[in-house]
Amino acid sequence: MDTTDDAVPSQTSSNNGLPPDFFDGNVSNANASIPPISAPETPMEENATAVPKSNDASLPEGFFDDPVLDAKARNIEYKDPVEEEWEKFQKAIAEETNVSKTIIEEDLEETVLERDIEQIDEQIHQWERVKNLQVLADDVKLKTVHKDGDNNESGNTDDDLDEDDLLDWRSKGVKKS
Repeated sequence: MDTTDDAVPSQTSSNNGLPPDFFDGNVSNANASIPPISAPETPMEENATAVPKSNDASLPEGFFDDPVLDAKARNIEYKDPVEEEWEKFQKAIAEETNVSKTIIEEDLEETVLERDIEQIDEQIHQWERVKNLQVLADDVKLKTVHKDGDNNESGNTDDDLDEDDLLDWRSKGVKKS
């Protein structure tokens, strides 16, 4: 058995890029200089989506296909366009609802005011009617007094009946005799 075949010349090892004392070292020294390899603490799926922190500034917008991952790589908050549009829509609806409520309140106030004015006008009309009826009743009383002066026999019972007829609220018109 040849011992020359087992030995590796140091000249060939330096050509391979290895140090000249690479094969001469003790086995225990070689194990001490190599750091132990440990399994990654995160699963492979999370590692695949992780973005290196050192290249954050050099990545352009839209570098990643996933917009969430792209925003995360550039250290900015991701804004979903659908959510932004939904928020704008909700704000617009809220504003229009407030405008609508204001218009409804104004219309309601205007309607109440018009109804109050109509009721007041109706009351004024009814008071004028009552006043006219009282004037008419006074005229009838004066006429009956003149007739009573001429005709003393008729008495007060006719006057009371005429007055009752004039003040009868169920009658539709003024009865003239």
